[in-house]
Amino acid sequence: MTKIMHVQVAKVQTEGLQARAGVSEETVREYAEAATTGGVTLPPILVFRDERKCLWVGDGIHRLAAAKRIGQRTIAADVRDGTRTDALRHALGANGMHGLRRTSADKAHAVKMAYERRTELALPDVPSARAIAEIVGVSPTFAGDQLSTVDSWRAATARTGADGKKRDLPPVPTRRPLTVVPRPALPERNQANPPAPASLPPTASTVPLSSPPTRPAASEPATDAAATDEAAAAEGPVDARGRHIPHDLLPVWNRRHEVRELAMVISRVRIGQRQLLFPLTTTTLTHCHECV
Repeated sequence: MTKIMHVQVAKVQTEGLQARAGVSEETVREYAEAATTGGVTLPPILVFRDERKCLWVGDGIHRLAAAKRIGQRTIAADVRDGTRTDALRHALGANGMHGLRRTSADKAHAVKMAYERRTELALPDVPSARAIAEIVGVSPTFAGDQLSTVDSWRAATARTGADGKKRDLPPVPTRRPLTVVPRPALPERNQANPPAPASLPPTASTVPLSSPPTRPAASEPATDAAATDEAAAAEGPVDARGRHIPHDLLPVWNRRHEVRELAMVISRVRIGQRQLLFPLTTTTLTHCHECV
């Protein structure tokens, strides 16, 4: 039953019914100025009156605070029959579509407040996010994000939906710990006496271009000279600069005489072509001068 009437400001109960994160001082000041100097009549507040004639505010805490600030004794109210629980349920979802719009902090506060007062609201011990969202007037996703910060709700293995059905939750997947294999320790490097680099076998890229082929000294015994020749023969032939010929290029190296003869033939052909083209060029230039 609804009835618009003036009620005493001092008799309206607000304790435990503040569903916002806090009272906006700026809003209270604007309402107080509008009621005193602006000549504005604020909309009635909403209260629930129980069997003991106690008045519980369901909507209009800022308007009620403005009336107290300007010393107003009575205030217009939409009085409905109900209990403190009815006022709490209404306050949790109030201002969703009218009045001072709720901020994200206000909605988050209302979600957690509904969960903390779930026994008074006749909700199950672990209600679902959708059940809380329907009371507060937010999306289930928003309600779930806020409830996930509550330990008892997050650790629950089952939750009860708005339809009263209890649903078990899947176990939280666990990840196997990663096995970290320690890297072998590198030997400490002595900066004062660094280790000498390992010797590499001589190659064509490591032998200097200007270094002459290694020849045995004249004063060396005959046995040393023979050993040097055997070692040179084992390593393979060398070119004019003393560089060893790689084994995969030995077939080409053995046909170097044929390559030299072919290069001479190509040179002769180029010389012959030049001798044939020179008279032709001279004759062409002579005809051009006659034409001029």
